[in-house]
Amino acid sequence: MVALVKKNMILGLFHVVKFLHARQYNALQTKVFYLSSSSGDNCVANEEGRPCLIRNILLLESNFVLVVEYFGVVKDFFDCPLPSSTVAVFHVSDLSGEYQTLQVDSVSHKFVAMPSEQDSFVLVPLVHIQ
Repeated sequence: MVALVKKNMILGLFHVVKFLHARQYNALQTKVFYLSSSSGDNCVANEEGRPCLIRNILLLESNFVLVVEYFGVVKDFFDCPLPSSTVAVFHVSDLSGEYQTLQVDSVSHKFVAMPSEQDSFVLVPLVHIQ
């Protein structure tokens, strides 16, 4: 189930009954990733490789759930000698303005987000050792 929340709502005051009794966290350490809602350390990809920003971390009935905002525009940063998306490097912009939930175990990788042109970023995946 995906719950949508408008961007202009305060994250701690969801108007969705499912989140009424959720506990909020700033960070979460998993076996693979350190996940955070802090700016500069909050860019991840879902299992389909779609990049997003973590806006909140919730504990719902003993399961952690991420509240994320996806980028509306995801492009290759370079295309020679191969498309940058092949190695999970993207040029992103235009956040969607809608929040969605993402299961913690659906995070495929974490990115470093480097500012690029106006209101856009270049995302480079971090290498993690398991």
